[in-house]
Amino acid sequence: MPAGTLSANPPSITFGDVSVGSTATQGISLTNTGVGSITITQLAVTGTCFSGSGLSVPLTLAPNESHSFAVAFAPTDAGNFSGAVSVATNDPGAPVVIASTGRGVRTSPPPPPPPPPPNGVVAFPGAQGGGALSRGGRGGTVYRVTNVNDSGAGSLRACVEASGPRTCVFRTGGTITLVNTLTVANPFITIAGQTAPGGGIQLNGPNSAGNPALMITTHDVVVQYLRVRRGHNPGEICNAMPWSCGASVEIFSNSPATDPSNIMLDHVSAEWSNYDAMIALGSNNASSQPRSVTISRSILGEALAGAGQTVGVNFGGYSGAGPTAPDGMIDLDFHHDLFAGTSHRMPLLTVKAARLVNNLVYAWTYYPMRSKGLRDFINNFFKTRTGQVAVSHEIQAWTENAGNDTSFAPSFYLLGNVGPTDPNGTANWTMTALAQNESGSEASSPLSITYQRNAPIPTPSGYIPITADPALTLSSALLNTARAAPYDGVGASRKLDCSGSWADAQDPVDSRIVNAVANGTNLYGSYDYSSLTASPQSQADLGGWPILAAGTVCADANNNGLPDVWESYWAGRFGLGTTLDPTALNFGDGYTNLEHYIHGMSPSP
Repeated sequence: MPAGTLSANPPSITFGDVSVGSTATQGISLTNTGVGSITITQLAVTGTCFSGSGLSVPLTLAPNESHSFAVAFAPTDAGNFSGAVSVATNDPGAPVVIASTGRGVRTSPPPPPPPPPPNGVVAFPGAQGGGALSRGGRGGTVYRVTNVNDSGAGSLRACVEASGPRTCVFRTGGTITLVNTLTVANPFITIAGQTAPGGGIQLNGPNSAGNPALMITTHDVVVQYLRVRRGHNPGEICNAMPWSCGASVEIFSNSPATDPSNIMLDHVSAEWSNYDAMIALGSNNASSQPRSVTISRSILGEALAGAGQTVGVNFGGYSGAGPTAPDGMIDLDFHHDLFAGTSHRMPLLTVKAARLVNNLVYAWTYYPMRSKGLRDFINNFFKTRTGQVAVSHEIQAWTENAGNDTSFAPSFYLLGNVGPTDPNGTANWTMTALAQNESGSEASSPLSITYQRNAPIPTPSGYIPITADPALTLSSALLNTARAAPYDGVGASRKLDCSGSWADAQDPVDSRIVNAVANGTNLYGSYDYSSLTASPQSQADLGGWPILAAGTVCADANNNGLPDVWESYWAGRFGLGTTLDPTALNFGDGYTNLEHYIHGMSPSP
């Protein structure tokens, strides 16, 4: 019988730069391309710092059968290394040899994480970044949102406009159509969208020119699991006067009375805006600028082009007002977010200091991330549609004075990012580019190393660092298209049941978006955001507002925000009969009983 023939894919492997003391691994597939069987008799790996695993010999492969194994590179010192993987068979000919190369590099270690806050109490378990120390409504009044009216008793606005520490707990699902902007101006508030039954909560409107749906002008704010979709109103326009388009979410400081800081926006679906999905805007009239903010595990995008632009996120100052406000905007952090459905601004940051960690940026058609100032870009994943050629580099800067930007020059720290320019994440500086100006086209690539920083931005006392996951894991972790329990994923993806366990709550809009990103397709129909006409003009082009069911409310006999089944179980465990004080600290970890329920920390059986 004719002998088999062994081939290797890839025929050679290059590890690129690997930090001394760490390990990089690549897979090799061996295939019998002959017509007879072949037996692998020996695996030999030569070269310092290289090793093989996953191949036990002897191993016989039938025709067309394959077997994969791994080669690891673990440099012990800086410098170039080379080796070879030799696979011998019962074929008397020469063995199959796979050349291996890599380079060990020494990098400055990141500073050690600061100690956790007292009792480990952050905004919620897992909160990280600039806004993680937000108190929200901890220990305050529970407001029950019992209807989807714009205002009045039992409305979300009644909770938002109240004063003192408070938590908005929902007793209904559905859509709240706003008559006016919902403005969070009084501090110490938690809006717990995950407590809504049925299909969860969606905000749309207002039908008033230029106004956002949700505005935050104060400190210690936590917003979770909320869908904010402003929509496009006929006749609204951007980039012309009178300016009349509006964002879905705006963090705003414009007077001595405003102080937007210690803000956590988590699992928010900010979409269907005819301006940016989200804005943070500072002003020379304010004593305090937007700062210490985290945007995490949110969907930002699916813009509407009816007003003349398709943009995502913009943090900075007023046009022509100079650098005073942007220079006060610091510790503005995005992590584990999905930017999709815009041509650019994914995001645009004209502020002094911000961090972008573990974000998934999808299918830009002009530019994706663009910044000036101190910026950390760590383990972000940039993905194009299937067949789409990236039109520009992933991480861009400008150096001219744009009139609304920070006075600080670009100072970029890059680590572990993956995208079309650097698919292996080993040559990150090649992903950078210089733009002609803040809004202009890309001019050259890469950036001068003058703008390169070798260590992350120094953090303030008590800062909760962001834990970075490998960039190549983001698609499965953030999108979770299989809706695997506990049903996490970007956007308002889940809710709590009466026992405090997580249940799936992803609505049709978010489901469509994350599945399109996972599959590498347009988010909706033929809309690819390559031009204004190739983009949806209004919510009607995307099927209109989804209908979210009101749902069945959990029994709560004493109206304290804790479902009876959960409350009675834990009250019994603590020897307190059948009721709990939602503000008490019976669990002993610094989180209130209410927080244990709304954050899914302690499900009852």
